[in-house]
Amino acid sequence: MFSENHKTAVYCNNVSYVYPDGTQALKNINFRLLPGEKAAIIGPNGAGKSTFLQLLNGIKRPQGEIKIFETLLSEKNLRNIKTHVGLVFQNPDDQLFCPTIFDDLAFGPVNLGMKEDETESRVTKALMDVGLQGYEKRSSLHLSYGERKLAAIASILTMNPWLIAMDEPTSNLDPLHRRKIIQWINRSNLTCLLTTHDMDMITETCQKVVLFNKGQVMAEGETKKILKDKKLLEENDLELPLKWQ
Repeated sequence: MFSENHKTAVYCNNVSYVYPDGTQALKNINFRLLPGEKAAIIGPNGAGKSTFLQLLNGIKRPQGEIKIFETLLSEKNLRNIKTHVGLVFQNPDDQLFCPTIFDDLAFGPVNLGMKEDETESRVTKALMDVGLQGYEKRSSLHLSYGERKLAAIASILTMNPWLIAMDEPTSNLDPLHRRKIIQWINRSNLTCLLTTHDMDMITETCQKVVLFNKGQVMAEGETKKILKDKKLLEENDLELPLKWQ
């Protein structure tokens, strides 16, 4: 999925972001994610987690330096980076808007000018990857919320991303579809970065945790080290995972 020459999947150096109204969303973020690594960003509401994900493929433009697989995030490189960074929004309805699931999944490849047979092959593979094979002709309006979440992930997979960034992938899911998302993350060989309040999901999927609060990195480290630190979590309005309470 990525070249052996890439030593870093995501590199952030003093990255900041200020909203148009002057609100400082992120301040001096320094961060590094390795190819193939799975990491979670945690923090209270308003910590800047979702904003950070949106910086990685150019939806929002930061101050500071971001490199994706050692390519500088810039106007010149933006189109190339967007094809390698897949962002899955918290609400799947922000990504599913076509008459059928096939059309939703084919949207990206078609707009990149891919041939019909290649597009069909990618759609079929992506649906199989998330367990929705046979859903091509169905409408997202007739899917459950959990199925729409899986379809949203599949719509990103058709672009063959190197990095997939997911905003609250298990929020509002029933236990069955929560488990399916966890299983997909663990099966995937993609580099994954996700934001979540689902602490127990993190213990099953991620090797690394970064704690954000008030737009800054408060702590970073191996999953157990961060998520077993009750004092650190409580100081940042978070709780221990249920399995460790």
